[in-house]
Amino acid sequence: FSLLLYLTAMAPTKPIVKAIQDMPPKGGYPKINTIRGVRPRGPSGFAIWSFVIGCHFYGLYKMNFAATKKRLHTVEKREARMAVGPFLQAEQDVVMDQKIQKLLREETEIMKDRKEWEAEKTQRFR
Repeated sequence: FSLLLYLTAMAPTKPIVKAIQDMPPKGGYPKINTIRGVRPRGPSGFAIWSFVIGCHFYGLYKMNFAATKKRLHTVEKREARMAVGPFLQAEQDVVMDQKIQKLLREETEIMKDRKEWEAEKTQRFR
């Protein structure tokens, strides 16, 4: 019995009132316009992708053109070096011959007191 008294004291009862539901107006609500009258702004997706792919292939073309030009320039430089090579080698041979002659003269001057010594017969410059 005390439990029943406790539960009724804790939960007061409210008077039951019938709920009133809102109803639409007579004839219904007006139609909602869902179609937007805004024109599309900017380029289409197809135009953007066409531009990107076009730029990509143009870049590849320019890279190929530059690589070909660089390759031809490298070939030209190599051929020029090959053409000038013998002249440079002859010039280097003359300089080396002058150095050897100078060393032989110095050796002859240093070894002039020894009769059996001949500077040209040394193994150093052969």
